[in-house]
Amino acid sequence: YTDADVLDAVSADVEGDAVLLIDTDAIESTLEQVPWVERARVETHFPHTVVIDIRERRPLACFRGGDGKWRVIDVQGRVLDVMEGQPVAYMPVSGNHPDTARGQFAGAPYATVATLVQVLPAEVRALTTSVGLDAVTGTLTMELTGGVAVRLGSADDLDDKLARLLSQVRRGGLDGVVSLDVSTAQIGV
Repeated sequence: YTDADVLDAVSADVEGDAVLLIDTDAIESTLEQVPWVERARVETHFPHTVVIDIRERRPLACFRGGDGKWRVIDVQGRVLDVMEGQPVAYMPVSGNHPDTARGQFAGAPYATVATLVQVLPAEVRALTTSVGLDAVTGTLTMELTGGVAVRLGSADDLDDKLARLLSQVRRGGLDGVVSLDVSTAQIGV
């Protein structure tokens, strides 16, 4: 996903230079300004080799800002891309969301919702059509296939809440269920 123009410019900039004169820190800094780049390492090997190693961020979820454009975020809530249409490869986040610019952080609630998406058990992920976030209160919800609404509440004890949800899916299924509340130890169906 890293911008090919940036990679080409960096490569062209070092081509033909003596490896002893290449500023590897400056190149790393330039590459790490690209929203998709989590980490960049540049090494030189005498007499004429430059190795650029990039680790890209992992996109997890997307949300629609007030401007109607979709933002793709990683686990830290960093906006990796802004696009016109909804990207279908990432979990959609419902709710009212900001018009965060590419490369900026949407905020702690978005890091939380991305973490939720990342840790969803496979069985639950297969049933999940969207996750919901109230960015003001931090309240999390989910919508499962068949329109089943799941209330998770705050981000506290997400593992326990997801374990309760998974237990309900395995034990009782979702037939006839309209909503589930797994925000407390007592599951509300």
